Amino acid sequence: MPKDVINILLIEDDEDDYILTRSYLTDNERFDFKIDWEYEFDKGLERVKENAHDLYLIDYRLGSQSGIDLLKEARAAGISKPMIMLTGQDSYQTDIDSMASGAADYLVKGEINNSLLERAIRYNLEQYHNIMTLREQEVKYRVLFEESLDAVFIANDDLEIVDSNFAFRKLLGVFHDSDEKLELSGLFKNEENYNKFKQEFDENHYILNREINLKDAEGS
Repeated sequence: MPKDVINILLIEDDEDDYILTRSYLTDNERFDFKIDWEYEFDKGLERVKENAHDLYLIDYRLGSQSGIDLLKEARAAGISKPMIMLTGQDSYQTDIDSMASGAADYLVKGEINNSLLERAIRYNLEQYHNIMTLREQEVKYRVLFEESLDAVFIANDDLEIVDSNFAFRKLLGVFHDSDEKLELSGLFKNEENYNKFKQEFDENHYILNREINLKDAEGS
């Protein structure tokens, strides 16, 4: 059975650490790790911006510059692939700074072994793919929501409208792009009907097949 190929870029200024890291990922039973290596900050950043790898391993110290700087520039350039920070010392502040700068994970070199590094790579790639899948689903949902010919809106538990599609806004002549909240109660023709509607919603947490009379922005 063919192995899954994972392309990794290691940005590390110490050749011995590169050789050691590469040895951790050789002869893996499940994955075929293809590892590229860059030892200079500028060349490493340039390779990251090419966005040609599945995951990036970045050393915290890169000459006079740091992996934190590289992380920030890569994220600012729109690179969203997982980046794991590698450091020679276990430091809480370095951990915090790395994650705040966009690192997906943080590993101490002295604690790394074959299984730990493989697990970190696998976990962060799975997380990344899950996030990408959710974003694709959100885009599809947004397209269906906006292009539906039916008037559709989303309200919170207080029945304040937080989003609506074009058909809804056109039908009722209402727009709530401003900071002012649009309350569903203001669209009911009859206040008594709204009170019954809200009571049922508060009791059951849903409304099913209820016919109501609404009014548009001009009161029609």
